[in-house]
Amino acid sequence: MIITSKFAPLLPLSALALMTGAAFSVSAAGCPSSPTATCGLSPYNGQDLYFDRPSGSGFLNDPTSDATIYMDTRQQNDTQSLTVSGTDMTGKYIQASQNGTAAITLNQGASTDMIEGGNSGAETTISITLDNARLLGENDSVGYRSAVGDKAYMKGATVFIDQADRGAHSVSAVNGSQLHGSIITGGAGAQSVNLDGSTLDKGSIYALSKNANSTVTLTNARLDATQSPVAGAFDSYVSATGISLPASPAALDAVALGLAGTQTNRLTLTNATVTGDAGLLNRTGANQVTMKNSTLNGDLVLAGAGSARIEAGSSLINGSIDASTNTGNTTIVISDGPRSPGM
Repeated sequence: MIITSKFAPLLPLSALALMTGAAFSVSAAGCPSSPTATCGLSPYNGQDLYFDRPSGSGFLNDPTSDATIYMDTRQQNDTQSLTVSGTDMTGKYIQASQNGTAAITLNQGASTDMIEGGNSGAETTISITLDNARLLGENDSVGYRSAVGDKAYMKGATVFIDQADRGAHSVSAVNGSQLHGSIITGGAGAQSVNLDGSTLDKGSIYALSKNANSTVTLTNARLDATQSPVAGAFDSYVSATGISLPASPAALDAVALGLAGTQTNRLTLTNATVTGDAGLLNRTGANQVTMKNSTLNGDLVLAGAGSARIEAGSSLINGSIDASTNTGNTTIVISDGPRSPGM
């Protein structure tokens, strides 16, 4: 069973203060248009930081921070944006919470363990940009909110978005960003993951959409799922999204890249190296794979009732290409380079 939501208090933290008598500092001043110092984030019980306005921006650029950041109090029409610039948040995380829009940017070498957001039944638009940033991955030996291991259901992920949320979610890692754990994003809306000039190890990338497109793009990037704790659990995450699909083909047993949905699944690899299987599963729509100057050290599996197309140029697949369970039209185009040994 996949647990898909364990996050910040559902009541605004300011409301909890009134109920419990907790002491709060004066609310933080709002951020200017181009902040140069920490702003827009209020302390909670002298330990964590939170948004005390349903819409607005927060900025953190202290050298280090021993605070989790809660993007709290949003309703459906509210938007909060957070930038963490150069701050080391090791042992802490960012909670994007639920409803409305949360936009998160980490840059200038900023680091934190992970980013979590969304909730079952909520409609949360989440965009995450990592620009020369590091995500260390959920750590079972840390008590993020209370007891040690209280986030163990994330299985070491760097980004974990509730697979039963109804919003659109995007994650982009660029400019030398390093991720040491999985990106797991799902829900009813469109799902998008982009790695450009960046790396991910000790994890997989899952983009799962119940009602829209799922897109994963790797450019000048490396993904190594050799030590991924979720590489053998792809079907469980698909089920948590509410997508009704048959079990994955047997060849898809060590998944580095997993896309699933009912519309279009699109995987693009350009100058990329992936260690682990890649699987695209759908009920309708299309499965599309484009590879250029890339290497997949694993099997490429396409399954579903829609069309399937693979285009590979100057690329190598050190595994098999399996579209045997795809019942729609299947097209494979190999050009300008090595062919898969498994063909």
